[in-house]
Amino acid sequence: MKTALKALLCCIAPLFFNQSVKSQTGNNEIQVSGQIPYPIGDLATIVKRGYGYSAKGLWGVGKAKQQITAESGNNFFDIKEKYLTNKIEASYSSWPIYGGYRRYAGGFYAEGQVGFAVNTINAFRDDTFDDNFQTKTYFAWALGAGYKIKYFELGSRFQTSLVANSADITFISFHLSVRIPFLYAGEIKKL
Repeated sequence: MKTALKALLCCIAPLFFNQSVKSQTGNNEIQVSGQIPYPIGDLATIVKRGYGYSAKGLWGVGKAKQQITAESGNNFFDIKEKYLTNKIEASYSSWPIYGGYRRYAGGFYAEGQVGFAVNTINAFRDDTFDDNFQTKTYFAWALGAGYKIKYFELGSRFQTSLVANSADITFISFHLSVRIPFLYAGEIKKL
């Protein structure tokens, strides 16, 4: 089994590094975002509105207005006071890592993403400086849409982590992004 996987990797790996791969002919960009996530469902009963950030790589595919994406970021939420006792502060964070596909129609886009999310609850006691946290990783997916204006983007996304035998972790986020085009090795040589 390991030999077959190594052989497959040796056949596929050159496609990702070869200058002549067709996916490199499209619009390649790096995107940095600030976002405001709003919890919904059961999560909204426990946490307040949050804040977050993300970084995304977007690689053009072929001649159509489409991109393959890879994204990671973090969303932070404070736990509501009614769940806390004296001298204890607590927060929840979701760190999604997604791969996705984005399609454009003019300046508008729609994007689907799948991956996993690392979810952490952190509790801190002021008087003893004890810091306790619990982390769990779940399968996650997201659907997003937005509008691109030159090097900026406004968008929203529905995100959920699928939790077995419990309510899913779900929120909607709104983001403002800056997009920076980048060149790959073959384009740099042409300069």
